[in-house]
Amino acid sequence: LNKKLFSLREQTSAFYWINGSVLENTGKRPGVAHITTQVSQTRAQEAEQLILYVIDHIADSFDEHDLIEAQNRMINSLSDQY
Repeated sequence: LNKKLFSLREQTSAFYWINGSVLENTGKRPGVAHITTQVSQTRAQEAEQLILYVIDHIADSFDEHDLIEAQNRMINSLSDQY
């Protein structure tokens, strides 16, 4: 998710910074994505629409490399749950 959001920042320049994680607090809230950003007030509505678009279409560009990266992150995060 973070990679997709950062790519969106590079393409649109709509954000001062942006990051996200689907692993954030998964031990407490399984399946929750965590997205943080900073935008100018004049571009806030545009930024929200761009983020929602990424969320709605993230699976369209998900490839084998993304799958392996996600699997590795899940494996490496298992120790945080114990």
